[in-house]
Amino acid sequence: KESGYWQPEAEDIALLHTWSLGVEEQFYLVYVLGLLCLLKYQSKHVKKVIGLIMLVSFSLCIYSSEHYPDANFYLLHTRAWELLAGAFVAFYLQGRSLVKNRKMIYGSGLLLLLSYVWITPEQAFPGWITLLPVLGTAGFTLFSTAGCDTWLEKILKNKLIVYIGKISYGLYLWHWPIIVFYRRVIYPEDLGFADCLMIVFLTFVFSVCSYVFIENPIRKSNKTY
Repeated sequence: KESGYWQPEAEDIALLHTWSLGVEEQFYLVYVLGLLCLLKYQSKHVKKVIGLIMLVSFSLCIYSSEHYPDANFYLLHTRAWELLAGAFVAFYLQGRSLVKNRKMIYGSGLLLLLSYVWITPEQAFPGWITLLPVLGTAGFTLFSTAGCDTWLEKILKNKLIVYIGKISYGLYLWHWPIIVFYRRVIYPEDLGFADCLMIVFLTFVFSVCSYVFIENPIRKSNKTY
C-alpha cells in the first residue's frame, strides 16, 4: 500500500522479504481447508481440481504480469500455481514407487540452471519465464525420490550441502536485513566483491546461530507454544 512521494526504496525495507512468508501462510490456510472439503465431498477429483486451480492461477499470473506487475509479484492468487505444483507432485508420489530416471533428473537440473542464467530483473516475473524454476524444481523433487545413484544425488547428499539445507530457513530470514543494514549503515556505496563475501559470511553466522540456539531448542522442546 506504500506509494507516492514518500514511498521507500526496496533496498531500505529490512523486512520486505517477509511478504513471501505471508503468501505461504495464506496458501497453507486456504489450501488445507479446501483440501479437506475436497477429500470429503469430491475425493475422486482432487488432482483435477488442483490442476484446474493451477491453470487459472497461472493464467492470472500471465495476464497480471503485464497489467498489474506489482500485485502479480506480491499476491497469492498469482503465485498459488507455483505452490500448487508442489502439492501436485505430492499427490502424484502418493503410493507410487517411481522407476529410476536419470534423464529426467538431469533435465530438471538443467531447467533450474537455465532459470538462473536466463531470468533477469528486466523480465516480467512471475510470468512465462517462471515455468523454468517451477518445472525444474517439481521435476527434480518428483524423480529424485526414486533414489537414483547419480553424481548429482551424491553432491546433494554431501554433509555440507545437507547442513545448508537445514539452515536454509534462517538463511532466507537473515540475508535481506543484513544486506539492507550493510548497504545503508556500514557501506552506503556500491558493494564490491569483498563486501558480498562479508554479507554471505554474516548471513551464515546468524543463520547457524539461530538454528542452534532458537530452532533446535524449540523443535526439541516438549512445551506447547
